[in-house]
Amino acid sequence: MDDTTAKHIEQADWGQIAQELCRYADKKLRRLVWRGCPASHAKNTIALANGMDGEDFALAAISSLLDPESTRNWDPEKCPDILVCLKGIVRSMISNACTKLENAKTTRQFTAPGSEDTDEHMDRVEQAGRSESRPDQDLLRAEQKAQQKALLVEFRQHISSDAELSGLFEAFEAGIFITREVAEWLDIPAPRVSELKRKLESRMDRFMSQRGIDQQAMRETHHA
Repeated sequence: MDDTTAKHIEQADWGQIAQELCRYADKKLRRLVWRGCPASHAKNTIALANGMDGEDFALAAISSLLDPESTRNWDPEKCPDILVCLKGIVRSMISNACTKLENAKTTRQFTAPGSEDTDEHMDRVEQAGRSESRPDQDLLRAEQKAQQKALLVEFRQHISSDAELSGLFEAFEAGIFITREVAEWLDIPAPRVSELKRKLESRMDRFMSQRGIDQQAMRETHHA
């Protein structure tokens, strides 16, 4: 962190920033919980199933920004308003947390209640899988999905310097696709969302084309 950035951080009104960031994080959590993201009712506020509420995410974002070892750096020249930068970090953290919770929820749905850890249950699952598909097909499908996941991680890094595109990508990962809802999630006008969707599609096309990848084949693998 350079001296100029450190001075900006020192002069910031952190009491006001923390208060506004908590409200912002709480608003985002309410929207995702309303959409079905696994939630917790252990607190007297909206919280995800991992126990984190708006205040937790706000404080985590601030800590991440101030941590010299963190990759979430603030550049006053690119984003003069530190609160805007922190909101982006909050969105990213909430999106990632929700994605992990949804994946865990999906995994649990394939396990019968009361028999998750029994050898008998696992034998039935494995036997059912073997009867429906061949081992070589399962292996190929698993390899294709692993390749797809690695490519998406690489693409996320590829667009990381563009805050708006990264935000749109995270919205999609959180299951938010409708233009109006994406606009609310990113705090931008709806027409801008349509522009970003076209831009993201163009960047994805070039990214895949440069690697000689058939996007249609990847989509079929994803839905298999």
